[in-house]
Amino acid sequence: TAGRADSPFFDVLAKRHFEVTAEMKKIGQDARPQEYSNAIWGFATAGITSNRQREFVCYVASHFEDPDFVSQFKPQELSNTAWSCARLISKRPNGDDTIMEANDGSTVSFAEEEDAVLRILRIVASALKERVEEFKPQEISNVLWSCATVGFGSVETESHPSNGYIFLKSDRHEEDKAQVAHTLDIVSTSASLRMNRFRTQELNNLAWSYARLGHR
Repeated sequence: TAGRADSPFFDVLAKRHFEVTAEMKKIGQDARPQEYSNAIWGFATAGITSNRQREFVCYVASHFEDPDFVSQFKPQELSNTAWSCARLISKRPNGDDTIMEANDGSTVSFAEEEDAVLRILRIVASALKERVEEFKPQEISNVLWSCATVGFGSVETESHPSNGYIFLKSDRHEEDKAQVAHTLDIVSTSASLRMNRFRTQELNNLAWSYARLGHR
């Protein structure tokens, strides 16, 4: 947040996160959900995009595949993780993906990162659907903004250069679309009962997300 981000330093932090987690697992422990969500939020807020960053997104996605572990995430931690993933994808430098990956010595491709983001968003959207009353207005706003920003579950599937919209390719698009539509229905019911608690920016994000995702 100080605007003094340094990619090599963040690479060291991520590497150490991997090492500490592995060390903890050997003694039957795990890092807390906050330590995953805060770390990926740090990458996104600092604007760090690198091979190590993509590796970290995949690393977080692999931990999200444990239902017991994900159930420990608070709504804020889930929304921060979703927001971070969407921001990292949306702020990725323009250019030929293959050339960019070759230049940074990548071991994790953009396609692998995008698949990891889709897996994370599926789990976060499911949590929002099932635990909507636990989510504060800002957390709801952030999750829907995240889905809309990368086109997750959108009725459209093609990018439009004129507006810069992103659509992550999914081999489960119809399933994703149905999940998001159901989530949006549940959110609209919950949000309408507490609309006076939503701030202007959160209302704006809701409206844009519903429109962007093509929800009717």
